[in-house]
Amino acid sequence: RAEAVAVIAATDHRGSRHAADLRALVPKVPSLRTVVAVGPGPAPEGTTPWTELLRSDPGGFVPARPDPDSAVRILVSSGSEAEPKMVAYSHNALAGGRGNFLASLVPDGKPPRCLFLVPLASAFGSNGTAVTLARHGGTLVLLDHFSPDAALAAVREHRPTHVLGVPTAVRMMLERLDTTDGALPAPTALVLGGAPLDETTARAAAEAFGCPVVNLYGSADGVNCHTGLGSKVPPTSTSGTVAGRPDPRVAEIRIAAPETHEPLPDGEIGEIVSRGPMTPLCYVGAPDLDARYRTPDGWVRTGDLGRLDADGVLHVVGRLKDIVIRGGANISPAEVERELRSHPEVRDAVCLGIPDPLMGERLAVCVVARGEEPPTLEALGRHLAAAGLERRKHPERLLVVAEIPLTAAGKPDRAILRERLTGGPGAARHGDSGAVPLARTP
Repeated sequence: RAEAVAVIAATDHRGSRHAADLRALVPKVPSLRTVVAVGPGPAPEGTTPWTELLRSDPGGFVPARPDPDSAVRILVSSGSEAEPKMVAYSHNALAGGRGNFLASLVPDGKPPRCLFLVPLASAFGSNGTAVTLARHGGTLVLLDHFSPDAALAAVREHRPTHVLGVPTAVRMMLERLDTTDGALPAPTALVLGGAPLDETTARAAAEAFGCPVVNLYGSADGVNCHTGLGSKVPPTSTSGTVAGRPDPRVAEIRIAAPETHEPLPDGEIGEIVSRGPMTPLCYVGAPDLDARYRTPDGWVRTGDLGRLDADGVLHVVGRLKDIVIRGGANISPAEVERELRSHPEVRDAVCLGIPDPLMGERLAVCVVARGEEPPTLEALGRHLAAAGLERRKHPERLLVVAEIPLTAAGKPDRAILRERLTGGPGAARHGDSGAVPLARTP
């Protein structure tokens, strides 16, 4: 669908031979003419070695001057909802819109040194691509693959000005840091996105890293909003996670009625829509997606629920598609997760709906315990009640897991967790305790 002419791929990466696999696909992909092989070992037959390109004579090379509004990158969404979407970004969107976002996190204007704990192929990781980072003369620090120990070691060795990752990864780092001697060198900012950030995690991270925690809300579809370096830790409340005040130099944001796309007044909850310098060009080879996710006047539909308060601050409430419908009543998993993560015995929590013949769906929770003794479902219910959540929003099934599985984009893998809860192919896992159901009452 992307009609790629050339592809750069690894000769060998964690046991996979991507360059050879792509070369084998050339007869089936009419547009693909060249596979460039990078990495250790010989290049597969029929591919072009990266080292050969480096040895070529640059004397006759004449660099092209592309149209700033032409496509420079195709970003693939995480696929957490369904089939991943391919989104085309222009030079202006990466250097301008995304570049303006990064500029807001560099108060002294000095070149940043950014440690990315997420894949560069993700929407969050695309802030570390050459076009965006090169605008600021920045340095990119990467891990071969994420582990909390490797991430902490990179912070100590490379002393990054900015650490960018998902809340789950940072919670794992905080757990390992409990037994690590010595304070971490303080970055300028710890930037967390890709999943809702709760107050407990934000406060612990700010203390451990000795720097401001920036809460980033964004997506592959060109949405960006974030708290500033001088902002307080985002408060946890039933009104949603504070995502900051939209910056029109990056992306303009408004709240619209999901059915009509008409703007809603301040304070009302609706779908978050966005457009501006960071807005991508289109969905690649999928006009049906453009029609579905874009309004006639160019606003990108996020599928997220939120509200703008009287001060213009965005609060993200949850996902339209993540809503659990229990007996006709809507439950936002994100709202329940925010409260559960403040429980003293909970390190992390992910809520999701599971099928039920009586109620249609019931809310389940997967919990990573903070200590050796995990909390009970009843204890979690009491905690939620004390926080003011109605009984219908309390989880009715509990699964204690050793860690939250993540997708390639670093987000909680709800599909795997749902399998474990419902007895699907991924049900049996070492380190899981049994799924505990509550007495079922309508």
